[in-house]
Amino acid sequence: MFSSLGLVYFFNGYGDNGRQRPVCLNQSTRKGSKRYFDAIPESNCILLQVFYISEREFWEEIKDEYVQRIADMSPDEVYPSNNPGPTKPDGSVNFECHCVGHLVASPCGHEFREAITCQKSSTDEEMEAGACGDQLLAFMECAMRTQCFKS
Repeated sequence: MFSSLGLVYFFNGYGDNGRQRPVCLNQSTRKGSKRYFDAIPESNCILLQVFYISEREFWEEIKDEYVQRIADMSPDEVYPSNNPGPTKPDGSVNFECHCVGHLVASPCGHEFREAITCQKSSTDEEMEAGACGDQLLAFMECAMRTQCFKS
């Protein structure tokens, strides 16, 4: 995230299985030069840590070995070569598409995946008859309960 203050790095916790936990940001507190945000995943809290750097620091030589390895990678190594958009060639949902990534990674990501998977596997007639209503309602209830899409 860029701003007039420079670059902001976000770090968050990982579950026991190594997958990133979905989070929703709340009010922040300031501790020294770092700002902490309360991040609320589906069932418990973890802490996000944001590091602010100046524009001068942003353009300095990279000192971290891991970050330098990433910076040295070609775009082909960093980005997937075939991202077909929201629908995969087999007709299933591409949850890795940037167009739905923020929904999948939200506190309501499970409900979103359930609703969209149901919708994609239903015919137009089934949808008109009310198929997937429970899944769509569960997603909307989660979004209202967590207020994760509130700006």
